[in-house]
Amino acid sequence: KIKLKLPAVKIGSTIFVLIIPLGILVGYFFSNIKGFVTSGSKGVLTPINKLFYVAKVNGVGISKGEWEKMLKARYGKNATSELIDIYTVKGELKKAGISVSEEEINAELAVIEKQLAGQSLESLLAQQGRTLSDFRKDISLQVGMKKLLSGKIVIADADVDAYIASAGATLEGATEAEKRASAKKALVDQKLSEEINKWFTDLQGKVKVENYLE
Repeated sequence: KIKLKLPAVKIGSTIFVLIIPLGILVGYFFSNIKGFVTSGSKGVLTPINKLFYVAKVNGVGISKGEWEKMLKARYGKNATSELIDIYTVKGELKKAGISVSEEEINAELAVIEKQLAGQSLESLLAQQGRTLSDFRKDISLQVGMKKLLSGKIVIADADVDAYIASAGATLEGATEAEKRASAKKALVDQKLSEEINKWFTDLQGKVKVENYLE
């Protein structure tokens, strides 16, 4: 059998390691002394249990370590990949000096809510396990990428004419000018989406990523 030789530990380090958890526990006891008076030892043990467990089933604790291990196994790679994408985009927008205001985010949200035809955006997000705050961050990145790449989009009059001919009565607008504006916006959105996808694909090949979960 291979024996591991453990390095010598200075007594000062050992005391320091022991004092920190003890300090945390003492802090919890004192901060919850009122709970002890009103509900007995259970009032004190509840916050202490929260330090080590995410839940208990018939008194058996589910440890935070076990919970984190399951989260990492099931969602770790996907969550890490998503965060890498977010930080990749944020880094490029920062380098380009592009910022997005709350007003710009609100304007984009107003457009989205209009398309929902009375449905609650927050309810739809809740069904996906997301919050409006999370969604606003996504919108911020989307608006930022539009600002970065919109200068590359050119729509010719012939493209607008062709779009109007194909879309017909589905276009918004009462007048010819309003319909042309709707057609042009739809074309801009379509080409922007294509440009963003191309830009991001190219960016993924250039950015340096160190993924420690792989």
